Amino acid sequence: MGCCKKSFSQKGMLFGNVFALLFVLCFFWYYAVGEDFQKLYMDLHRMSFLWFSGMNFASFVSGLAQSYILGWIVALAIKVAGMCCGCCKECKIEEKK
Repeated sequence: MGCCKKSFSQKGMLFGNVFALLFVLCFFWYYAVGEDFQKLYMDLHRMSFLWFSGMNFASFVSGLAQSYILGWIVALAIKVAGMCCGCCKECKIEEKK
C-alpha cells in the first residue's frame, strides 16, 4: 500500500525546503517591487500567513516555519492520496494491475 519509508521523509524535506526558499524569495521581493505594489504585497502576506505583522524578524521566522510545515503537509497529502513514486516493488506491482 505505502511506498518506500524513505520517500515520505525525503519528500517532506524537499517540499519543506522548497516552500521555505520560496517564502524567503517572496519576503525579500517586497523590497524590489514599487511602492504601489507594497501595500498589496503586505496584504497578501497577512492573508497567507498567521501572525504576519509586517516586514520584521518575527514575521519572517513565523512565515518561514509555516512554509516549511506546509511542505510536510503537502508530502503527507501526497502519501495519503496514494500517489506513488514508483521506487518499490509494491508500486510496480500495483502499476501492472
